Amino acid sequence: MCIRDRNTVVYEGTIAQILITGPPSPPMPLPGHLPGRPPYLADLTNSSVPLSEQFGFMFHTTGGPYPAGPPYPPMFINGQPFGGEDAVMVNVSIDSVQEWMVSIDKDESGSSNHPFHLHVNPFQIMQIGSTPGEGMLDMRVGEWRDTVPVPHFSPARIRFKPDRFTGTTMVHCHMTPHVDLGMGAVVNITQ
Repeated sequence: MCIRDRNTVVYEGTIAQILITGPPSPPMPLPGHLPGRPPYLADLTNSSVPLSEQFGFMFHTTGGPYPAGPPYPPMFINGQPFGGEDAVMVNVSIDSVQEWMVSIDKDESGSSNHPFHLHVNPFQIMQIGSTPGEGMLDMRVGEWRDTVPVPHFSPARIRFKPDRFTGTTMVHCHMTPHVDLGMGAVVNITQ
């Protein structure tokens, strides 16, 4: 059975069954402590971020709400559809702390949120929504992620420090149909 809303088709039913055979394994004790954060994920909360290393990504969809199926709405980041691997939206410097504000500028498609996904570099959540220090959607300020949901009227402020890779990478809405419709952008990490 499929459930459809304006932008999503969700299968509801059994996808797989797992059959376990053989003798049961002995119970495992819970760990006494968890390993610490790896050194490449240093806390960026108190980092100074110059204006030149700050950037904003705004998801934008016009038209709609649309019924399920074509025609599909055009989708953009900062007013631009994905333009291919050479269409760099922003250049960032390696070993420089970046601070990005991710928000929904306009969405008439009926979508409830656009999960922001950053390839290659994990980011630390600095703020979700309009109240500093407040978490949202099972995410807490200070956590490290590679994807953060961005609901309407609740921007996310993130920080990260690219330190191991130079070249192009991608940011996009983590809803596959949305990135397919243009909601993606190229980021260039330079020396």
